[in-house]
Amino acid sequence: MQSQYFRLIEDLPGRTPLGYGPRSGRWNLYGTPVIYACSYTSLNFLELLSIRGPVVTQSQWSLVIFEVSITS
Repeated sequence: MQSQYFRLIEDLPGRTPLGYGPRSGRWNLYGTPVIYACSYTSLNFLELLSIRGPVVTQSQWSLVIFEVSITS
C-alpha cells in the first residue's frame, strides 16, 4: 500500500524538503529529528496559520509530496 503525505516549506535559498534540525519541536524531544507532514495539503497551511498567524500569507511556499510505501 502506498500513501502520500504533504509538507509545506518556505521557498527560501538553501531550504530542503527534508530540512530538520536537532532542536526539539512540538512533538519531538531535542536530538530526535522529525519531519512534519500532513495527510491533506490544507492541513499544512492551517497548522502554519495557527502557529505564525496571517504573516504566512506574505511568504512564498513550496509543496513537497512524500510517497510512503507500507508493507506488512
